[in-house]
Amino acid sequence: MYLSAEQRKLVEDNHNLIYGFIHRHNLPVDEYYGVLAIGLCKAAHNFKVGKCTFGTYAEYMFKHELYVARYYDNKQPKTVNTIVIQADSEDEGNEFNLLDKVAITEDTKDTVCDEVVKDIIIEEFKSKLPDIKRKIFDLLIQEKKKKDIAEICGISKGRLSQIVTSLKNDFRRYLDANF
Repeated sequence: MYLSAEQRKLVEDNHNLIYGFIHRHNLPVDEYYGVLAIGLCKAAHNFKVGKCTFGTYAEYMFKHELYVARYYDNKQPKTVNTIVIQADSEDEGNEFNLLDKVAITEDTKDTVCDEVVKDIIIEEFKSKLPDIKRKIFDLLIQEKKKKDIAEICGISKGRLSQIVTSLKNDFRRYLDANF
């Protein structure tokens, strides 16, 4: 990747964004500075004025590079750390693995970083949801039964099923688009 003079200046002027990200996510500087520096360079290379601020775009690229680094860091086969939406008895076998595409290692030394990546993915997805979907998403993660969720949200079980199906599709599209 070649950076123009303007893009190099953007990287130089904003390299402290790397330290801010590392600090907010409690990552070891010596291990992740290089990974995030690549993200900053990619952000400068691909940034389009007007869509968002450079800092916001760089943050997105940091998250992406962190995910990529964590995914390819370990040479052994990856396992998936999952969050499963529990189904009511009449919906047996209709469980949905929210992170079925997000590979997270089970290696104990990587647990903190894996949790950071998983939390970043979930929080970024949740931030894009309307209030009712966000509330339902949170309750599903807490493994509440559909009947209880419907009561808490004041909606019918039928409407809840529609929203859950929509959430599943939204999450899959989010993962496909971002990872």
